[in-house]
Amino acid sequence: LLAFVMVACEKSDVEKNDGIQITIGSVCGWCVGSDSIVITSDNMIYTTYSPCDTNIEETRYKTNANDWKELTNLLDYEEFEKIDINTCHVCADGCDTWITVKNGESSHSIRFGYPDSLTIQPIIPFINKLDSLRTVLSPRKEEDQ
Repeated sequence: LLAFVMVACEKSDVEKNDGIQITIGSVCGWCVGSDSIVITSDNMIYTTYSPCDTNIEETRYKTNANDWKELTNLLDYEEFEKIDINTCHVCADGCDTWITVKNGESSHSIRFGYPDSLTIQPIIPFINKLDSLRTVLSPRKEEDQ
């Protein structure tokens, strides 16, 4: 009976996805600026920051149900929590990508400079989906990237 209750709770949490918030962002040196996307089951907020002129632009979107389903299906939160990486390429005027996932009361963040890092390989499909959403939502022109 206990096993059934545990399975039932896990299934319920996976189906709801109400307590999940996913954020991906990048930060770069030399006044390149940064951006981030906060994604929930209902909304996506894309924000760009320009540190040298202090401009902040924010655009809100409704989360597409198919994108949310694909994203949460690709998210293996237990695997994500196992990843321990916190680079600082921005410290030497490079760029870092960071991802934070809040799952109810739990939260975990990673920060990496290159997507080919062996440490993040177990979640590469999840990262690729996040990057594709960021690319689609980015209001910047291709020549600016």
